[in-house]
Amino acid sequence: MNKIELAKWLHDNYEEVAKDKEWNTQENCKVEFDTLPAANKQTMIEIAKRLLNFDLLHLHIVSKSFTEKQMDDAYDKGFNDEKKRDLTGSLIEVL
Repeated sequence: MNKIELAKWLHDNYEEVAKDKEWNTQENCKVEFDTLPAANKQTMIEIAKRLLNFDLLHLHIVSKSFTEKQMDDAYDKGFNDEKKRDLTGSLIEVL
C-alpha cells in the first residue's frame, strides 16, 4: 500500500465511521478522495506518508505475533534507555 492508497483508505474509513457514530463532518469532505479540497487531500497524504514511514502498519502485524510482555520489553528497551531506536528494531533485539 502506498501513501495515496492509504490516504484514500483513511479518508473513506473516517467518513464511514463518522456516519456510523452520527458525527457530522464538513460537507466539502463528504466526497470521494480525488475530489477533496487540495489542502485536505495533501494533509491526508502527508499523514499516510508518516504512518508508512513510522512502520505503524508493519508494527501492528508484528505485535500480533508476540506476547504483551515481549512487546513491553521491546518498548522499554527502545524508548527508555536514552538511545534513539524504533520499536520494531528493539523488538527484534529483545527476541
